[in-house]
Amino acid sequence: MTLGWRKMRGTYRINIGNDTLEYKNVITDIGSLGLLYAVSGQRQGWASSIVAGIGETAATESDTGLDYLVSGGDINATIIDPINERLYFKSNLPLQDQFVIYELGCYSS
Repeated sequence: MTLGWRKMRGTYRINIGNDTLEYKNVITDIGSLGLLYAVSGQRQGWASSIVAGIGETAATESDTGLDYLVSGGDINATIIDPINERLYFKSNLPLQDQFVIYELGCYSS
């Protein structure tokens, strides 16, 4: 069986007050591989935190980190939606300064 793991894409939904913003994003090769290790039981969990980056370089599948990491927060909920085949991670980002966020990334501990 072949899994289409390189075709996975992420969507970030950011809630600021009453506004919800939605952005498409790539899941990196390292992130996809980490997910396969987690599913196979060779790794405990896939992601433990979400971090924000403010570097203006567009994310690519071969990225190994954020361009300029400014803040992050622990994932406080993981939700599986089997009907729509989605996996959701929720986090609160304690950004006290005003930034233009170009990237969000899930990181394992």
